[in-house]
Amino acid sequence: MAGKTLVERWYDAHAEVEEHRLDQGRLEFEVTKWIINSCLSKLCLRRANILDVGGGPGRYGLHTYYKPF
Repeated sequence: MAGKTLVERWYDAHAEVEEHRLDQGRLEFEVTKWIINSCLSKLCLRRANILDVGGGPGRYGLHTYYKPF
């Protein structure tokens, strides 16, 4: 595998900053949760497997894990 990109190196060096970024900016987190819930509700799924491929610390994945989808 080739060397890491500039973005990959930045996130490796600043992982803790990204992990806590949503603690300070609750608006982004709340709006994104609303969008996720809205989309999943409109799909009318009785059961679903959801894959969180955002590459972050998994905040939205944890949010949807505890939802009844």
